[in-house]
Amino acid sequence: MARDVLGDAARAERCWQQVADAGDAHVLDKLLALQRRRGATVERADTCERRARLCADDDARRALLIEAGAALLAGDAIPRAVALADEMIAAFPRDPDVILCATTIALVAGDGRRAATWARRLMHPGRAEDARAGLELVAAIGAPLSLDDERFLAAHPPRRMASDEAYAAALDDGDRRELIDDAADRPLRDVLALLAEALPLVCPTPTAALAAAGLGDAVRVTATNETAAAAMYPQIARALGGPPTLLYTSAAIDDELTLLCASPPVVVIGRGLASMRASTRADGRLASDAPLRFQLGRVVERSRPHRLFAALPDGGLARLVAGLQHGFGPSPVADAAPEVVAEAQRLRTRLSVALRQRLAERLAVIPPARLDPHTYAAACERAADRAGLLVCGDVGVAIELAGGARHASHLVRLAASRRYLAARQKLRGA
Repeated sequence: MARDVLGDAARAERCWQQVADAGDAHVLDKLLALQRRRGATVERADTCERRARLCADDDARRALLIEAGAALLAGDAIPRAVALADEMIAAFPRDPDVILCATTIALVAGDGRRAATWARRLMHPGRAEDARAGLELVAAIGAPLSLDDERFLAAHPPRRMASDEAYAAALDDGDRRELIDDAADRPLRDVLALLAEALPLVCPTPTAALAAAGLGDAVRVTATNETAAAAMYPQIARALGGPPTLLYTSAAIDDELTLLCASPPVVVIGRGLASMRASTRADGRLASDAPLRFQLGRVVERSRPHRLFAALPDGGLARLVAGLQHGFGPSPVADAAPEVVAEAQRLRTRLSVALRQRLAERLAVIPPARLDPHTYAAACERAADRAGLLVCGDVGVAIELAGGARHASHLVRLAASRRYLAARQKLRGA
């Protein structure tokens, strides 16, 4: 009431705090929302733990305890964080998110032995290659390796691939659904998949997209191009079942890959990556190319028709989603911004009557709040990270490039699964 009526968040929090002792879940949810909004640490951890004790759902309870652990670390309450880590490991001994949180706490507390013990729960017994993958994951989340571990890794080096070497097999639809797709893709993914059926009508041509991005001088990559990225991209696209894509190089961008929303999609290789020469088995020496494979795998996944719209520049995805809702949703927004009205009109004039009807039917059963472009864009990034990990085969590289273990828990969870180990063997044939 204090916050809603008077705009006094601090007073509202004090009010909820006074009645929180009754252990009412609704009250605790209100209090927790206020504490999250102001970035509280130890107090938020207290509320998370109290709320977790009332949870019948294991997933919700686990998420609250993990949030409490992170909040205690942020508040420098290390002894309490360690005690909570012990509790989480006892309750969820094999859960990757819990193990990542607990290991991080142990490392901050300076307890490397405990961190290593917990991190090794992510490993699976099996082939030497599976053990290597497990040790790579342990090291990637920051846990120390033993001398025996180091010797094992030295004795079982990763298999290198030539730049133009094909993967042993391609992932099928079931593989991609289980390993790459994100839980937060839907329902917006379904709407954009419908729109993607008319991709040439709603996206610019490659030439127009390059000009709009200030890359009009980009050069089309030919079959004789000797760059590593140009040699790897077709092989990675086949392995992931990616769509047809046009490759260009440009000196106007640095050491990066740029995806442009066009029909067909355009990938521009920056001058730094364009300087990397392709390696072959005839060279007698194959360089480690995991970082480049990770980046290329991400681009292949992001170029899928339903994900390509997330590459629109300058808030284009949000404008597109708003235009779809305004133009085909059950109730157009009365005070829609001019650019949203213009986008809706653009789509109406370019789409067939049949496709407009299908979009309207789909949007009619989706609450507008669930069509969140920011949530969808984040889901696309996580899916792209997973695709990158699968084709690069190096979880340490993938997690580092994704921002570190604490920002890439989705990769930790994937790399800790038996399905990942099977896919890694399928792709590499090892």
